[in-house]
Amino acid sequence: MVYDNVEDLPTAEFYSRCVRLNKACVMRGLATKWAAIDKWNADKGGKEYLKELLGDRKIAAFTEVTKDKKNPLISSRAHSF
Repeated sequence: MVYDNVEDLPTAEFYSRCVRLNKACVMRGLATKWAAIDKWNADKGGKEYLKELLGDRKIAAFTEVTKDKKNPLISSRAHSF
């Protein structure tokens, strides 16, 4: 099940078509309004924000997604800081 506009998705429909049947669904655009989208964005100072927030802790940040059919969600470029 694919939903392009989750704001218009009735809760009962989502529950009956996905949750109740234990079916995966795609909710496009769901995260676009999350604060992390702007705060973590490399083009908007995201690296500096995370550095300030995390201090000396080391993390890996994946910035690109490959189009590899075998591993479609594996990053092609990672950064540690």
